[in-house]
Amino acid sequence: MSRDPGHRATRLHDGRVLVAGGENATGMLPSAELYDPILRRFSVTGSLNVPRAEHRATLLSDGRVLITGGERRTIRHGETTAATPTMSTELFDAGSGTFSAGPSMVVARSGHTATVLTDGRILIAGGDARGSAELFDPVSFTFTALTGGLTAPRWFAGAALLPDGRVLIVGGADAGGAPLRSVEVFTPGTSSFTHLSSTLEVAREAPFLRALPDGKVLIVGGSQDSTIELFDPIFDPAGPTIRASARVLNTSNTLADILRSRTRAALIHLLDPHDALLQSQLTKGLRALLERTGHSVTELGESRQALVAGGVDWSGRFLSTAHVVGSSAATVTTDRSDYPPGTIVEISGTEWQAGETVLISMHEEPGPANVRPAGNADTVYSAVAGVDGRFLNIDFTPDVSDLGRTFTITAVGQSSGFVAQTTFTDGTCITGTAAPEAPASAVAGTPTVPILSFTVSCSKVSATLQSAQMTYTGTTAADITRLSIYRERGTTPGFQPSEDLLVGSVKITKSGTNAPLDTLTATGNNVVGSAGAKFYVAVDVKPGASSGHTVGLKIARTKIRFSDGAWPPGELAPSGSTTITAATSTTVARTAGSGPSVFGQSLTFQATVTQTAGGASVGANGSVTFTDGAGGATLCRTVLLNASGQATCTTSSLAVGVHQIVAAYSGAGSFGSSDNRSTPFSQTVNKAGTSISVMSSQNPSVFAQIVTFTASVSVVAPGAGVPDGTVSFTANGSTIAGCSALTFTGGSATCATDGLGVDGSPYLISVTYSGSNDYTAGSPGTLTGAQTVTKANQTIVWSNPADITYGTALSATQLNAIVNVPGPGPAGALTYSPLAGTLLNAGSAQTLSVTATATANYNAATKTVSINVLKATPVLAWSNPADITYPTALSATQLNATASANGSPLPGVFTYTPAAGTVLNAGAGQNLHVDFAPTDAVNFTTAARDVSLNVAPGVVVTITDPVAGSTVSAGQVLVQGTVQAGGQDVGVFVNGVAATLQGSRFTAVVFVGAGTTTLTASATTATGAIANDSVTIGVPSSADSGMQLVASPGSGVAPLTVSFSLRGAPANAAIELDVDGDGTIDFAGASLEGQTFTYAQPGFYFPVATVTDPSG
Repeated sequence: MSRDPGHRATRLHDGRVLVAGGENATGMLPSAELYDPILRRFSVTGSLNVPRAEHRATLLSDGRVLITGGERRTIRHGETTAATPTMSTELFDAGSGTFSAGPSMVVARSGHTATVLTDGRILIAGGDARGSAELFDPVSFTFTALTGGLTAPRWFAGAALLPDGRVLIVGGADAGGAPLRSVEVFTPGTSSFTHLSSTLEVAREAPFLRALPDGKVLIVGGSQDSTIELFDPIFDPAGPTIRASARVLNTSNTLADILRSRTRAALIHLLDPHDALLQSQLTKGLRALLERTGHSVTELGESRQALVAGGVDWSGRFLSTAHVVGSSAATVTTDRSDYPPGTIVEISGTEWQAGETVLISMHEEPGPANVRPAGNADTVYSAVAGVDGRFLNIDFTPDVSDLGRTFTITAVGQSSGFVAQTTFTDGTCITGTAAPEAPASAVAGTPTVPILSFTVSCSKVSATLQSAQMTYTGTTAADITRLSIYRERGTTPGFQPSEDLLVGSVKITKSGTNAPLDTLTATGNNVVGSAGAKFYVAVDVKPGASSGHTVGLKIARTKIRFSDGAWPPGELAPSGSTTITAATSTTVARTAGSGPSVFGQSLTFQATVTQTAGGASVGANGSVTFTDGAGGATLCRTVLLNASGQATCTTSSLAVGVHQIVAAYSGAGSFGSSDNRSTPFSQTVNKAGTSISVMSSQNPSVFAQIVTFTASVSVVAPGAGVPDGTVSFTANGSTIAGCSALTFTGGSATCATDGLGVDGSPYLISVTYSGSNDYTAGSPGTLTGAQTVTKANQTIVWSNPADITYGTALSATQLNAIVNVPGPGPAGALTYSPLAGTLLNAGSAQTLSVTATATANYNAATKTVSINVLKATPVLAWSNPADITYPTALSATQLNATASANGSPLPGVFTYTPAAGTVLNAGAGQNLHVDFAPTDAVNFTTAARDVSLNVAPGVVVTITDPVAGSTVSAGQVLVQGTVQAGGQDVGVFVNGVAATLQGSRFTAVVFVGAGTTTLTASATTATGAIANDSVTIGVPSSADSGMQLVASPGSGVAPLTVSFSLRGAPANAAIELDVDGDGTIDFAGASLEGQTFTYAQPGFYFPVATVTDPSG
């Protein structure tokens, strides 16, 4: 092959690989080649229309390849011109091996990504200074710019389609060529890009991305890096995560293994001469394979091979070599990307050879302090692939010693030789410190005494505190009753139990020292972010705790658990312990309070704490908590005493009933805790009064209109709160349907109804309240004024009917109006004008109207439409006439059409073509046409009809000259006449002499002698028809003159010049010559010698010479 950097290799549907474009020492190339994995050779195919490099080539569903963008530059006289990105595209047709121009992109770009989405569209992203993006639609064959672009401009990024249809875009380079660590995700549904807070550990330009079956994505190599990272789309609740950075070649595998894995892409780059592990396994052939950049790696599918092609080597030399290496679709993955200690790692694989053993080596970075097993730092597990090519292994569980480590898994099929890799971590984002918080002493019975604190933060988005277990280091755990953890709110420095947020607490059931206490489970306020959080561990000291005992805690290693693993701070010595001191006895008494009250009324209670002995005030030491009965609901928590030892509680939360208010003093300093449970405050709370107001959403309203009545139940002072219970709505004393015992929210309820009729209007609307445990029912509320209901309008739906033809009576087909009414109806009756059965004259836009009559609840309504009545077409009856024989003239026998409408005769005028009296030539199927114009032109159209007539052949012959009874001289006689044969060939003979035909006329010269003579003309057609005509003439006797008129020549082609001579003429005679027999003398003289005449027109001529001798 002759490939070069910047080319693109694309596997076609038939398994061949298209390698197109790129550059070499002469600049950008237009050439393209095809690699055939069966023949294992390259062949030249058609060239690109535009030389280009750093473009993208995407296989379309129809088998064509879409070439997008790229850059153009040339090298002339040793100098390289500046690279220019292009927006042009091309399409490669594998069938013809040719490239054709495609639609232009919106933006010129190179080094971009091109990813086929699940719906077939192609996402084109990056490769330009703005970081823009666009979508190619293979159906409309157009590019469309996206409104939002990448969160950061990038060139040569990696991209992969995720199982949920989103696109992961990783790394790349910025405008200055610096590799990027940032990651973003494109969501097709919103056509938007989202920046991920989790970034790559290694900045990577042109990484290779491989999507795994479980949705994770391996990020392989890029920027001459030999590691992989893992994208996990679901692990962290705060968002997708990038995890681990692991070298693909390690002590648990070999270079030969990695070359059969798709992670090989991390090793194909300019080699690091200081990588001892790699250098120790290189051969000359492997160095030639690996030492290149700007190359392409293409999986060859079913052949279980991959093609590594082109690029440049370490010296900048353009490479024309290509290598084929073993490969497969085998995968290995884990159920999570990060594991806290003690969590089983589920290792699974797909696409392995059925029944084969798969060895799974696990390499740790950094490695364990002690080699395990002996002689090998990496553990090897095994699994057997099922018939579906899948396997599962659950042999490995990380422990606390694995925290912070990255694991690389290399799976090798022992029969198939398939290899796959993945990575995971046993890391935690949590770091922190612990400190003592215990006071020097604590009085027995004192609650929430702080002992320890720990401050932690999470290096990623967030983690949550899940549980904690402390070890008791005091005299005996029996001295405390409860352990609690609070999160510092931050408003006041130091532990403030009245302000800080409770994370969780646990009752203590243990005793003794160095005893692991009950485990506390966090219930809230437990999210830790990068800003960090401080937590306090406090205990409640038992009132009967012995004076002089110590209270102390320590944090056991890994016993504080977070969602991202355990926090291992080591152990904290009990230097923060406190000593229990005896308490001075105190008494709590009520010094202020209220008489009977109503629900929601604000009440104020005051308690005064004094020393039991002597009654002196305890002063501002400690706090009082007020509860509704001993151990009951807290009314006011930890109210600090004033200087007079007084605490005041104001509350409005007491329910209806009699309450015993207990004030419990916490104790502080040397003062012990106490309460008044033996003499509680008695407080009676009665139901609060209520009032009801009613509003209408529409008054007056229209019948069937939905009207919403709103009842608001208000509390009468001094009561307070929002009443609960039900309300019922009535109209004129009757319950409104669906509005009985309605539960209301927020002190109000609504009743929506459309069932109020006109006949009951106006309506008295009344609302009654049921009352509740805390509120009285009160008096019913009424709507101010009455609810008036007016008639509703009827709506007639009636479209213009379809056109009808004159003669069609109006019926339900046209008179089909529909009345719509709000509510149940019934609607008014419909009356049409004109009525059904009416016959309308023809005409356009004739008005039809309908009226819906008024009813009790509805107004009358009218609607008009228009209808077109089309003229009717008469029915013409006319059958093909019986055959006639030429020359029979057309008559009523043939021209006998009739017109009718609806079965009745229709008067009008018939015009025939040809007209009556016409003689048609002989012939079959001759057309006869009639046009009919009806007398009623308003309602009927004209009509026409055609029939055919057969005219049988026939002939008629007539002698026209001489006429019957005329007298002619004996000798030659000119006989003329007509013959009609309907266009047929015909021959005519007169007394046996053939006549000359000219059109329908014939001419013959016959000899007649003296006496009465009959001239008979006989005509015969080619079809055998015969006709005769005879005339009788008289021929008187006369002496023969002995003269002879001679014409020479006797015949010829016109124009014909003829010479005349007269033989036997007497001397001195006068001669007159009529050359054409038309009765006009054309020459007169004593002799015809030398006389000529030219006949210009063809014809049959009879020259006549008249000779007069001297005697007259």
